[in-house]
Parts: sequence; structure tokens; C-alpha cells
Amino acid sequence: MYFKILLVVTTLISRFIHPYLVLAIILLNTPILVYYGLKKTLLYIAIAWTTLSSIIIGLDILLGSFKLDYLYNLLYGYASFTSILLFFSTTTPREIRRLIGFNVLSISYLFLDYSYRVLTDTLHSLQARGLTPSRNLSWVKYLLRSIIVLLIIRINEVEEALRARGVD
Repeated sequence: MYFKILLVVTTLISRFIHPYLVLAIILLNTPILVYYGLKKTLLYIAIAWTTLSSIIIGLDILLGSFKLDYLYNLLYGYASFTSILLFFSTTTPREIRRLIGFNVLSISYLFLDYSYRVLTDTLHSLQARGLTPSRNLSWVKYLLRSIIVLLIIRINEVEEALRARGVD
């Protein structure tokens, strides 16, 4: 647990330390994410980052404003995202609660975990109904509407439960 926190903090301050530290963090995060079975997620992140970086660097080169610092910022963003992904995907809400107690941060982390489960359950239920992920905007609107309604219902339930316990 403390290693993951140290890794996230080191990643976030690495921008101000040295460019090679950012590369070292990327080289450290990648095998750890693969070890935890997040190969597909890591592949999607790499594809999205490569696409976005190619567009940004291509436009900079085309406009004649490219600096090596831009590439460094893009690498820093990738390293930060992989570190935060590693933290969220391998840390349970119970570990957070044990470390910092029962407060707003631990409740928020618990709700983030719940939101992820709602998203995956909604995707599975839509696929069971015959709706497959596509670029069709009506499918995305239906998915987002379902998730937002479920999350609003859950937020209201949690609010009522906390008020019943005397928490304002």
C-alpha cells in the first residue's frame, strides 16, 4: 500500500525532478500493470496516448513550434495516468479506509469503486439485451443515461443513510 502511494507521489513530482525519472516510472509501471492483468487497459491507454501525442506533435512540427519539452510533458502525462491507474486498480476501499479512516476521501474512493462496478454491470446488461458497443451515439446516450440514473439513486441512498446516522 505504501509503495503505491510513494509511486503516485513520486510520479506527480517527477516532472520537476528529472526527465529520466519519468521514463523510469513508465518502465516500472508497465510490467506491474501487466502483472496485475491489465494488459487490455494498458493497450487502450497506449493507443489513446499515442494517437493524441501524434496529433499534438504533428501539429507542433507542422506549425514550427515543436520543442522537446512538449514531448516530455506528454510522457509525464502518460506516466501519471499509469501510476494513478495502478493505484486505483490495485487498492481496495477497505485498504484506504484502514489507512486514513472513515472520512470524505475514503467515502469518495468507495463511491469511485462503486461507480466502476455500475459501469461494468450496465455494459454487461446492455450486451445481454443485444446492444453492442458501437459508434452509434444513441447507444452511448442510453448507456450514459442508465449510469447517471443509477448513480443518482445511489447518491440519494447514501445521503439518507448518513443523515440517519447523524452525519451532516
